[in-house]
Parts: sequence; C-alpha cells; structure tokens
Amino acid sequence: ISPPVPHDQRPEIAFAMIVAAILLFWSLVYAGASATAIVRARAQGPIPPHPDDPRSNELRVVLVRPCAGSEPCLEEALRSSRGNTRVVFCVANESDHAFPIVSAIAREVGATVCVTGARGFNQKAQQIARALSQEAPSDVVVICDSDVVLRAGDLARLVDSLGSDREGAVAAWAAPVELLPSATMGDRISSAILGGSLHSFPLLAGIDPHGMVGKLVVIRSEALEKSGGFAPLAAFLGEDMELARRLREHGSIVFARHVLARSHATQRSFGDTLARFTRWVQVIRAQRPALLLTYPLILAAWPLIAILAVASCAASPSHGAVALSALVIATLVRALVGFTSRRILGRTEGTILGDMIASDVALLFAFARAVCSRTVMWRGNRLLLGKNGALQ
Repeated sequence: ISPPVPHDQRPEIAFAMIVAAILLFWSLVYAGASATAIVRARAQGPIPPHPDDPRSNELRVVLVRPCAGSEPCLEEALRSSRGNTRVVFCVANESDHAFPIVSAIAREVGATVCVTGARGFNQKAQQIARALSQEAPSDVVVICDSDVVLRAGDLARLVDSLGSDREGAVAAWAAPVELLPSATMGDRISSAILGGSLHSFPLLAGIDPHGMVGKLVVIRSEALEKSGGFAPLAAFLGEDMELARRLREHGSIVFARHVLARSHATQRSFGDTLARFTRWVQVIRAQRPALLLTYPLILAAWPLIAILAVASCAASPSHGAVALSALVIATLVRALVGFTSRRILGRTEGTILGDMIASDVALLFAFARAVCSRTVMWRGNRLLLGKNGALQ
C-alpha cells in the first residue's frame, strides 16, 4: 500500500498529471497530422530523378523570370530556361547587378529582356505585371524565381498538371527544395527545413490543400486576368498567397507532385535564412492567421514536447510514464517525417537527427520573431506589415 500523499503536495501532483495528459494528447494530434501528410505523400510515389516525357502540349506558354541582384546561381538558373517556350527575363533597371548577366544569357537562350523600372514594395510582383503587359497573348503563364534550375521536361509537366479545361484547375505549383551540398550554416538549415521536416512541401501539401508557393507556378492566363493580374499584388508581402486566394474564386489550384522547384541558392548566412523564414511566418500571420499556431503546435512541435516531457518527468517522477510516452511518440513520428521527406526527395545531405534539431529550432525562432514584430527587412528595405499582409 502506497503511503498517503501529503496534503500540501496534492496540487503539484494534480498539475503534473494534467500536464502529462496534455502532452500525450498533443503528441497524438501531432502524430495524426504527420501520418496524414506521410500517407498522402507516399501515395504519389517518389519524385522521379529525371522527368518522364510529358504529354504533347499545344498551349501557348510564356515563362517569366524576375531577377534582382547578382546571385551566385543566376547564370546557371537562367541558362536552364532554354527551350521552345517564350522566355522573358525581368530586371528593374540597367544599374541592377543582375542586368549584365541577364542580357548575356538572354542572347544565349533566345529570351527577351524586360527592364521594368519596378520600384514598389514587392518588386517581384511589379516586374511580372509589367513584363506580362508587354507580352503577346498566351494560354498559360509560368512564373519561375531566379534561383530555380529547371530540368528537361519540367515546364511541360508543370503545364500538364493543370489537366484539361473541364477539370477546373487554374494554377499548379511545384515544391521548393534545396538539394545542393550546403556551403554555410544558413544553407544547411534551409535545406533541413525544406527537405527534412514537416515543412517539406511534398508533405505539407498533404495537410494544407489551400497552400501555394510561387517559386515555380503555372497559371491559366484567363484566370489570372479575371483575378486582377499581378499589378495589385505589388502591395503584399506574400504575393503568391494573395494570388492563390484570388485564383480560387475561379477554380482549383493543384500541387504538381512530380515537378520540383530546385533552388540553387547558396552562400546564405544563418541570419539570412532566419530572416527568410521569419518573413514566411509573417505572411501566415497576416494573410492566413488561422494557421499561425500550427508552427509551434504541429510543424515544429517536437522540441517543445521534448522539453515539457523532460520537465514533467523531473517534477513528478511518479507520473513520468505518461509524459515519457508522449516524448517517445513525438520523437518516433518526427524521425519518420524526416525519413519520408528525405526519401521522397532523394536527399542525402546530413542526418535525420541533425535535420530534426536544425529545422524545428529554426522554425520556432522564426515563429517567435514573427509574432513579436510586424517589421519586415526585405532587400535592404525596412517595411511594416499591415492588415491582411499589405506593406507600408
């Protein structure tokens, strides 16, 4: 028979039991969300290392690539635009460091250079709007960031993802991923987030059907025109998220599961990477606030569950079994998430445990910064994030 619990210790024990029960429930919810993402991602099979030949496509396609600054990978990325598609390279002005590279590669691949004179808050959206206003009519528009290296067949397969007109898809997007060897700590953390966590988009797309990332996206021109085009998006930090909201009024948006937006960005510091994901969370805070708490509760839950479980065990060893169970569940699930993401993308850099620590801790830091401040540092400009994601 256990000795009676002293009266003055009963509240502490009751509190420890409640905390342990909450941790167990939290870990089960986390496991459920992760399992859903894993099952849906695995149902599509692994990303093929080289795209298969796509269906023949007679649509008129224009590829727009907004550029700014002399990025280390700019030449390689722009050179990968070579093909039968109309290609437009955008640059704000001739004094931009990207202009000489853009001009040289444009002559090499047969692309058009559009000097946009963009000066707004979101110069990417403004550059795209001005480039499209000067282009001949097209059936679909492909937007591709300047750090994405395309592979043979990527554009055709991306366009094919829209399906036929009767299926109602007005846009399709590809998952951003970083598979190059990391040169800096910032590169390593970014690669871990996009390729070894629940924020890996092949997994995230399974639990967020309304998301869209504009790094590599194809849009039906008719739907883009009806939604207002890119010009109004220049006032928003997350132009892709606002565009997705407007496009959904005219049809569905699909995830192109067998195309990757292969970013070759490199040489980023830890501060650069943290600032980038802070902006990402700030967009969620401003434009999809209902999802803000998914960062600490789901996407980066493992470190928090682990810390609270250890603290609970230390505070009340007699009730530590429940907290320990929560920790074991969360750890096993998080490891499976990392393994699945790495396998789907064919990623080999680093380890699962390294990804778990680097990605989740960085996301929690980004979340904390995004919650504490509406100030955005973007390409040297200090901006204020206003209502619904509008910049001031």
